[in-house]
Amino acid sequence: MSRKAKLFELMGKREAIALRRKAQSLTKIEAERATHDALCEKLAQMQADNAPGAGLMHPRTLYAKSWYSGKLQSQREMTEERVNFLQREADGIRQTMTYLQRKGDILTQKTYAAKAEAQQEAEEKAQSLMPPRQNRGIL
Repeated sequence: MSRKAKLFELMGKREAIALRRKAQSLTKIEAERATHDALCEKLAQMQADNAPGAGLMHPRTLYAKSWYSGKLQSQREMTEERVNFLQREADGIRQTMTYLQRKGDILTQKTYAAKAEAQQEAEEKAQSLMPPRQNRGIL
């Protein structure tokens, strides 16, 4: 294998390793996003359960429910922002993975081309070292 083909092959392996690392990162981010999605739904359910009833209520109870509802709302907003951030991160990683995949494909093509070029050069060299053929005509 020629030096050029070996370099392209090593560069392709480097891109494959980077692609695997990005895939692992994406898996972790997706798991965290799913966890935060579930938490956001749970907070929404808790907020709905805490809504004041239709009957008479003591002012302190109404105040406590209002305070608790406000805290739940702020937690929910923070969780939704985190989910949105994780989604943007996942999208960025997917774009990077696409770029790395294309780059790896290009390097693979260049490796094959360099190997074919080295093979062609070896054949030409072997051909030049062979003694010339004598043209024998059929009589």
